Amino acid sequence: MLIKNYKKIADTKQKKDLLKIIDYAILRSTPNYVLRNSLKRIGNGIFVNGKKAADLKKNRIFVIGAGKASGIMAENFEKIIGAKNITAGQVNYKGYKPKTKKIRTVLAGHPLPNKASIKGTREILELKEKFKIGKDDVIFCLVSGGGSALMEHPISGITLQDMQRTTKALLYCGASINEINIVRQKLSRVKDGGLARHFYPARIYSLIISDVIGNDLKTIASGPTVNVKRAKFAYSVIKKYKLENEIPESVLKKLRQRGNNTKAFPKVKNIIISDINNMVDSAEEKCENLGYNAVVLNKKVIGKTKVQAEKYARKIMNLIKKRGLGGKQKKAFIFSGETTVTVKNKTAKGGRNQEFALAFLKEMESFNKNWAFVSCDSDGFDFMDNVAGGIVDYKTFEIIKNKKIDINEYLKTHNSYNFLKKVNGLVSMGKGTGTNVGDIQVCVVWK
Repeated sequence: MLIKNYKKIADTKQKKDLLKIIDYAILRSTPNYVLRNSLKRIGNGIFVNGKKAADLKKNRIFVIGAGKASGIMAENFEKIIGAKNITAGQVNYKGYKPKTKKIRTVLAGHPLPNKASIKGTREILELKEKFKIGKDDVIFCLVSGGGSALMEHPISGITLQDMQRTTKALLYCGASINEINIVRQKLSRVKDGGLARHFYPARIYSLIISDVIGNDLKTIASGPTVNVKRAKFAYSVIKKYKLENEIPESVLKKLRQRGNNTKAFPKVKNIIISDINNMVDSAEEKCENLGYNAVVLNKKVIGKTKVQAEKYARKIMNLIKKRGLGGKQKKAFIFSGETTVTVKNKTAKGGRNQEFALAFLKEMESFNKNWAFVSCDSDGFDFMDNVAGGIVDYKTFEIIKNKKIDINEYLKTHNSYNFLKKVNGLVSMGKGTGTNVGDIQVCVVWK
C-alpha cells in the first residue's frame, strides 16, 4: 500500500474506504502500470502504443529525462526493453530510489532546483558528445511533473541562486504552474524544446506522465522536447504579481530581452502515457466496488485552494440536499486538478492539499450528515516530505472542540500542517509514490 500511516489515521470504516480509493487510483497511475501498457519489446523492435519506434539491430538506444516519476520510469524501461539493450542514459528524479543497471539516476531538487539538478542536467547534455549521438540513434526521454526543477541548466549570466530566488517568489505569490514555467523557460537551456535541440539530429520519443490540467505539453516539465516559444510573455508574469523588487536584477534583465533561436527543431514524438484521467477513472471504479454511488464533479479544478475547497463543499451539500443519497444510501464525490495557495506568512507550514482539507472542513461545519473527505497529491509530496495531504470528517469537529483549536487562525496563517497534525489528519506516503498526475479529492457521504 502506498499510504504508510494507514492504520494510524483509518479510525473509521469510511476513512478506510477513502484511503483505499486514493491508494488504488494512484497505484493505477504509476509508471510500472502505465509504462507496461504503452511500451513493448517484440524481438528486436521497440514499440510505443503499437507503433515501431526503434530497431535494436539498427539503432543505439539512449534514455534521458527528469521528473518525480522518471526514476521508476527508468527502472521499468530497463525491465521491458532489457538493460543490456540500452547504450547509456541518465534521469534526474525525486522520491523513491530506483533500481537501475544501465540508466544512471540522480536525486535532484524540488520544488526548488539545487546543485544536483544542474549537475545532473549537465551530465545528461554531455552524453551527446561522449557517445557521439547522431541521426541513427534513438533517444527515449522519460518526462513527468516536477521536471521543471529537477532538470535545470540556467542560461549564461544566471546562477542557481537566481533560479531558486525567482522560483520561490513565484511559488509564494500564487502564480499558476503555467505562469511559473513561462518564466523558467526563458532562463533555461533545456526547457521549451532546448533538450531536443541539443540532441538533434537523433530521433526522440518523449514518454510523458502528465501532471498538467489539459495536458499542455509546453507546460509539463516546462516542455524540454516541445517547440513552443512563450518567452516573450515571461516579464508580464513578473509585472502581474508585482515581483520586480523580489527578483534578482540579472533575471529581470534576461526576461526583458527577446529570444533569437534559429536552430531547426528536430522531429520529436511527444506521447502522454498517463494523466489525471487515469487516476479519476480508477477512483470512480474503486468507489463503485466499495458500494458507493460515485459522481465525478470535475477533473480540472484550478484556482485558489481555499476558494475551490469552499466551492466544492457547498456543491456537495447542495447536491445531497436536492437529490439525497440514492438507492445505495451512500455517495462518493470525486474531483481533481491542481490549485494554488498564496502565502504571505513565511512561517506557514503545509501544502495545497492540506489547506484544501482544512478549508473544506471549515465549510462543512453546518452540514448535518455523516461525511469524510480526503485530498492528496499523487506524488506523495504536498509541498513537503512525508506528507501527501489531509483527511478529515464530521467527527473532526469533536476533536477541535475538546482541544480548543481555533480553526480560523490556522486557515488565516496557512498552517494546515500543524492543524492536521493535532487532529490526526495527515496522510503520509513516505518517500513518494513514483508518479505525478495531479491532486485528487474524494468526499463520501452516508446515512
